[in-house]
Amino acid sequence: MVWYADFLYQAQSWDRARRVVAKVEWHKWELFPRVGFIVLNLSRPTKRVVRLQLPVLACNTGNFLRQAVLHGAVRHWTLTTLREKWIKIGAKVVRHARQVIFQIAEVAVPRKLFAASCGQLSG
Repeated sequence: MVWYADFLYQAQSWDRARRVVAKVEWHKWELFPRVGFIVLNLSRPTKRVVRLQLPVLACNTGNFLRQAVLHGAVRHWTLTTLREKWIKIGAKVVRHARQVIFQIAEVAVPRKLFAASCGQLSG
């Protein structure tokens, strides 16, 4: 079962109230419902707003990767290039006693570039 609702809410740090769309999903055999909130200024119907959530999240994640994480040499990449070279790339997962290794084809992203970007993420 899925319910949609919207209401106005104003956090202490906000200068005015904003529209919040809520989606509540209650799946069979789950103890608690899944609840999600989206704060926005669109006047679209609640169901249509929730359908926009996934593309917006994907775009924001791609922009975060490009600006905050990726090494300077690839910051100019488009979101399509990021998706093709970083996200949709195949990898082999090798498990050892104390570590897990992701073996990625170096054709898509060179080893030094990958290491530099991972260093940005952890650093």
